[in-house]
Amino acid sequence: IILFAMQLMGAYLVQSLESYYLHNYANSLEAQGRLISSFLERYLVEERYYEEYISELIKEFGGAHQLEISVLDRYGRTISPPSTVHTAFTSPSFRQQDLILALSGTRSESIRYDYQAGRRFYYLALPVKSGQTVVGALYLKGSLEEIDLTLREVKLILISASALVMSIAVFLGFVLARTITAPIQEVTSRAAALARGDFPDTIKVRSQDEIGRLGEMFNFLSRRLKETLQEISAEKTKVETILNYMQDGIVACDHQGKIIHLNPSAARLLGCESRELELKTILKTLFAEENVSLPAGD
Repeated sequence: IILFAMQLMGAYLVQSLESYYLHNYANSLEAQGRLISSFLERYLVEERYYEEYISELIKEFGGAHQLEISVLDRYGRTISPPSTVHTAFTSPSFRQQDLILALSGTRSESIRYDYQAGRRFYYLALPVKSGQTVVGALYLKGSLEEIDLTLREVKLILISASALVMSIAVFLGFVLARTITAPIQEVTSRAAALARGDFPDTIKVRSQDEIGRLGEMFNFLSRRLKETLQEISAEKTKVETILNYMQDGIVACDHQGKIIHLNPSAARLLGCESRELELKTILKTLFAEENVSLPAGD
């Protein structure tokens, strides 16, 4: 349960951090794009591109923020080559859908993995407007390497913390399990001895929780059972003593007619010492001289 809870919490935390970083990065990139668009607007409106100025502008912004920037006119033609300030960047892979949306006045964004560079990139296409008229588009590409490295470090920290917490939890669980199972095993062994007729010593109560109350109740039941058996044994001895010293003969039998008790007086009167006799035999012996007919069966 602890491992499942920590995994669930870790997955939620990593996802939340990734959404937070990506949201902040997207807002920052869009702010930079809006600022560049404001500088490029009048040149794109006049269709006097001043490629040296645009290239310098792109180089300055791209180098400061490690971005790859491309400027397109209203017809989708690239005005200046993309900046190559950062050697890890390659020319952006334009997507037809992104350019169409940007030139139609709608921003477009996407996150794609570049297998050649071995990292993820964030792509943003912004329309450059003069009033309500689209006069061009701005295409920005930013690396998400720092965000991925941060998330990787967070995952490593979570895995290390999970391993540490699980180790502590396993140790504490083992200790707590011992404190629970040891008294229960003791109660079980004492109960087995009690079932064999051996009344063991009382269980030592080490706590006042449910396990301790279980031990106290077992000790109470053991004492009561021992006292009850002693009382039954004493009463049995008394009854047997009374029956053995009575002058009258007493024969006790069960519902099947088998003798279960025969006191000495009855044994002398019947002239037998065995309890294996049946009631029918004794009755025949007692009433033989009076010719009493007995019913058939037992």
